[in-house]
Amino acid sequence: MLRLSLACVFVSGLTFAAPVVVFNEFGPGNTFMPGPGITVGCGALCFIDAGHSHGWSFIPATTTSLSLLETVGSLGPSATGTMIFTISADVGGVPGASLESFSLPLIPIPQFVAFPSTLHPTLLAGQTYWFTAFTQDLVNQAGNVGINSVGVTGPEALRIGSGPWTPTASSAYAVFRITGDQAQVPEPSTLCLLGFGVILLALRRCAGGVTV
Repeated sequence: MLRLSLACVFVSGLTFAAPVVVFNEFGPGNTFMPGPGITVGCGALCFIDAGHSHGWSFIPATTTSLSLLETVGSLGPSATGTMIFTISADVGGVPGASLESFSLPLIPIPQFVAFPSTLHPTLLAGQTYWFTAFTQDLVNQAGNVGINSVGVTGPEALRIGSGPWTPTASSAYAVFRITGDQAQVPEPSTLCLLGFGVILLALRRCAGGVTV
Protein backbone atom coordinates (compact mmCIF):
# COMPACT_ATOMS: atom_id res chain seq x y z
CA MET A 1 0.00 0.00 0.00
CA LEU A 2 2.87 2.35 0.85
CA ARG A 3 4.49 1.66 -2.50
CA LEU A 4 1.22 2.32 -4.31
CA SER A 5 0.75 5.62 -2.44
CA LEU A 6 4.28 6.66 -3.29
CA ALA A 7 3.60 5.76 -6.93
CA CYS A 8 0.57 8.05 -6.97
CA VAL A 9 2.62 10.90 -5.53
CA PHE A 10 5.46 10.20 -7.96
CA VAL A 11 3.32 10.76 -11.06
CA SER A 12 0.79 13.25 -9.68
CA GLY A 13 2.60 16.13 -11.37
CA LEU A 14 2.47 14.60 -14.84
CA THR A 15 0.41 16.32 -17.53
CA PHE A 16 -0.14 15.38 -21.15
CA ALA A 17 -0.68 17.67 -24.15
CA ALA A 18 -3.69 16.94 -26.32
CA PRO A 19 -4.17 18.71 -29.69
CA VAL A 20 -7.32 20.83 -29.91
CA VAL A 21 -8.61 22.69 -32.99
CA VAL A 22 -9.49 26.15 -31.67
CA PHE A 23 -10.50 27.71 -35.01
CA ASN A 24 -11.26 26.15 -38.39
CA GLU A 25 -12.69 27.51 -41.65
CA PHE A 26 -11.82 24.62 -43.96
CA GLY A 27 -14.66 22.59 -45.40
CA PRO A 28 -14.76 18.78 -45.37
CA GLY A 29 -11.53 17.33 -46.69
CA ASN A 30 -9.69 20.65 -46.28
CA THR A 31 -11.72 22.25 -49.05
CA PHE A 32 -11.77 25.99 -49.76
CA MET A 33 -13.13 28.40 -52.36
CA PRO A 34 -11.65 27.83 -55.84
CA GLY A 35 -10.05 30.84 -57.47
CA PRO A 36 -7.13 33.19 -56.89
CA GLY A 37 -8.04 34.26 -53.35
CA ILE A 38 -7.40 37.52 -51.48
CA THR A 39 -4.43 39.49 -52.82
CA VAL A 40 -1.81 40.97 -50.51
CA GLY A 41 1.33 42.96 -51.28
CA CYS A 42 1.07 43.92 -54.98
CA GLY A 43 1.66 47.65 -54.40
CA ALA A 44 3.10 48.42 -57.84
CA LEU A 45 1.15 45.83 -59.83
CA CYS A 46 -2.36 45.99 -58.34
CA PHE A 47 -3.06 48.84 -55.97
CA ILE A 48 -0.59 51.55 -57.07
CA ASP A 49 0.36 52.21 -53.46
CA ALA A 50 2.80 50.89 -50.83
CA GLY A 51 1.21 47.42 -50.81
CA HIS A 52 -1.43 45.72 -48.69
CA SER A 53 -1.30 43.56 -45.57
CA HIS A 54 -4.51 41.88 -44.48
CA GLY A 55 -5.68 40.46 -41.16
CA TRP A 56 -8.56 38.22 -40.08
CA SER A 57 -9.61 37.83 -36.46
CA PHE A 58 -10.42 34.69 -34.50
CA ILE A 59 -11.39 33.91 -30.89
CA PRO A 60 -10.26 30.58 -29.37
CA ALA A 61 -12.92 28.73 -27.40
CA THR A 62 -10.26 26.94 -25.35
CA THR A 63 -6.96 28.06 -23.85
CA THR A 64 -4.08 26.27 -25.59
CA SER A 65 -0.50 26.78 -26.71
CA LEU A 66 -0.22 27.19 -30.48
CA SER A 67 0.99 24.02 -32.19
CA LEU A 68 -0.06 24.29 -35.85
CA LEU A 69 -1.22 26.89 -38.40
CA GLU A 70 -2.78 25.67 -41.67
CA THR A 71 -3.83 27.85 -44.59
CA VAL A 72 -3.69 28.20 -48.39
CA GLY A 73 -1.38 30.49 -50.35
CA SER A 74 -0.38 31.09 -53.97
CA LEU A 75 1.63 33.47 -56.11
CA GLY A 76 -0.15 36.59 -57.35
CA PRO A 77 0.64 38.64 -60.48
CA SER A 78 4.39 38.84 -59.86
CA ALA A 79 7.34 36.76 -61.03
CA THR A 80 8.25 35.52 -57.54
CA GLY A 81 7.08 36.09 -54.01
CA THR A 82 7.35 35.02 -50.40
CA MET A 83 4.32 35.24 -48.15
CA ILE A 84 4.61 36.03 -44.46
CA PHE A 85 1.84 34.76 -42.17
CA THR A 86 1.57 35.74 -38.52
CA ILE A 87 -0.49 34.97 -35.47
CA SER A 88 -0.80 38.29 -33.66
CA ALA A 89 -2.32 39.73 -30.52
CA ASP A 90 -5.22 42.20 -30.65
CA VAL A 91 -4.75 45.87 -29.82
CA GLY A 92 -7.91 47.98 -29.95
CA GLY A 93 -9.65 45.82 -32.56
CA VAL A 94 -6.72 45.53 -34.99
CA PRO A 95 -3.58 43.34 -35.13
CA GLY A 96 -0.88 44.15 -32.58
CA ALA A 97 2.41 42.44 -31.77
CA SER A 98 3.19 39.27 -33.67
CA LEU A 99 3.25 36.16 -31.48
CA GLU A 100 4.80 34.01 -34.19
CA SER A 101 5.47 34.33 -37.93
CA PHE A 102 5.84 31.83 -40.78
CA SER A 103 7.15 32.28 -44.33
CA LEU A 104 6.13 30.54 -47.56
CA PRO A 105 7.85 30.74 -50.99
CA LEU A 106 4.90 31.06 -53.35
CA ILE A 107 4.02 29.05 -56.44
CA PRO A 108 1.27 29.90 -58.98
CA ILE A 109 -0.99 27.00 -57.90
CA PRO A 110 -2.84 27.40 -54.55
CA GLN A 111 -1.13 25.15 -52.03
CA PHE A 112 -2.36 23.86 -48.69
CA VAL A 113 0.38 24.50 -46.14
CA ALA A 114 0.88 23.50 -42.51
CA PHE A 115 3.29 25.37 -40.24
CA PRO A 116 4.27 23.69 -36.94
CA SER A 117 4.80 26.23 -34.18
CA THR A 118 8.26 26.50 -32.63
CA LEU A 119 7.45 29.25 -30.11
CA HIS A 120 4.12 27.80 -28.86
CA PRO A 121 2.58 31.10 -27.68
CA THR A 122 -0.42 30.81 -25.37
CA LEU A 123 -3.82 31.53 -26.94
CA LEU A 124 -6.34 32.42 -24.23
CA ALA A 125 -9.98 31.37 -24.51
CA GLY A 126 -12.33 34.26 -25.26
CA GLN A 127 -9.61 36.69 -26.38
CA THR A 128 -9.29 38.05 -29.91
CA TYR A 129 -6.25 37.17 -32.02
CA TRP A 130 -5.34 37.83 -35.64
CA PHE A 131 -4.15 35.78 -38.57
CA THR A 132 -2.32 38.18 -40.91
CA ALA A 133 -0.76 37.83 -44.34
CA PHE A 134 1.55 40.01 -46.44
CA THR A 135 4.42 39.59 -48.89
CA GLN A 136 8.08 40.02 -48.02
CA ASP A 137 8.26 42.88 -50.54
CA LEU A 138 4.92 44.67 -50.34
CA VAL A 139 5.48 46.72 -53.49
CA ASN A 140 6.96 44.26 -55.99
CA GLN A 141 5.63 40.91 -54.79
CA ALA A 142 2.05 39.68 -54.83
CA GLY A 143 0.46 36.75 -53.04
CA ASN A 144 -3.01 35.29 -52.66
CA VAL A 145 -4.58 33.85 -49.52
CA GLY A 146 -7.26 31.20 -49.99
CA ILE A 147 -10.91 32.01 -49.18
CA ASN A 148 -13.04 29.77 -47.00
CA SER A 149 -15.99 28.01 -48.62
CA VAL A 150 -18.13 27.62 -45.49
CA GLY A 151 -19.32 31.23 -45.30
CA VAL A 152 -17.42 32.31 -42.18
CA THR A 153 -16.86 36.06 -41.89
CA GLY A 154 -15.76 38.38 -39.13
CA PRO A 155 -13.76 41.50 -38.27
CA GLU A 156 -10.88 42.18 -40.65
CA ALA A 157 -8.06 44.72 -40.79
CA LEU A 158 -6.06 46.32 -43.59
CA ARG A 159 -2.67 48.04 -43.56
CA ILE A 160 -1.08 49.93 -46.46
CA GLY A 161 2.71 49.87 -46.44
CA SER A 162 4.03 50.45 -42.93
CA GLY A 163 1.03 52.55 -41.93
CA PRO A 164 -1.45 51.77 -39.17
CA TRP A 165 -3.90 48.89 -39.27
CA THR A 166 -7.49 49.97 -39.91
CA PRO A 167 -10.67 47.90 -39.41
CA THR A 168 -12.39 46.69 -42.55
CA ALA A 169 -14.88 44.05 -43.68
CA SER A 170 -15.65 42.00 -46.76
CA SER A 171 -17.57 38.94 -47.86
CA ALA A 172 -14.32 37.05 -48.60
CA TYR A 173 -12.74 35.71 -45.43
CA ALA A 174 -9.41 33.87 -45.48
CA VAL A 175 -9.30 30.12 -44.91
CA PHE A 176 -7.14 28.95 -42.00
CA ARG A 177 -7.10 26.53 -39.11
CA ILE A 178 -5.49 26.99 -35.70
CA THR A 179 -4.57 23.96 -33.59
CA GLY A 180 -3.24 24.20 -30.06
CA ASP A 181 -1.98 21.87 -27.36
CA GLN A 182 -4.11 21.70 -24.23
CA ALA A 183 -2.57 20.36 -21.02
CA GLN A 184 -4.56 17.44 -19.62
CA VAL A 185 -4.09 15.78 -16.24
CA PRO A 186 -4.78 12.00 -16.17
CA GLU A 187 -7.41 10.55 -13.82
CA PRO A 188 -6.08 9.61 -10.35
CA SER A 189 -6.56 5.90 -11.03
CA THR A 190 -4.47 6.20 -14.19
CA LEU A 191 -1.79 8.10 -12.30
CA CYS A 192 -1.58 5.36 -9.66
CA LEU A 193 -1.33 2.61 -12.25
CA LEU A 194 1.41 4.46 -14.12
CA GLY A 195 3.35 5.15 -10.97
CA PHE A 196 2.97 1.63 -9.62
CA GLY A 197 4.24 0.24 -12.91
CA VAL A 198 7.30 2.51 -12.81
CA ILE A 199 8.16 1.49 -9.23
CA LEU A 200 7.54 -2.21 -9.93
CA LEU A 201 9.86 -2.06 -12.94
CA ALA A 202 12.54 -0.30 -10.87
CA LEU A 203 12.32 -2.93 -8.10
CA ARG A 204 12.60 -5.77 -10.59
CA ARG A 205 15.65 -4.15 -12.18
CA CYS A 206 17.29 -3.80 -8.76
CA ALA A 207 16.60 -7.48 -8.09
CA GLY A 208 18.12 -8.46 -11.40
CA GLY A 209 14.83 -9.67 -12.76
CA VAL A 210 14.86 -7.51 -15.92
CA THR A 211 17.37 -7.74 -18.71
CA VAL A 212 17.66 -5.37 -21.64
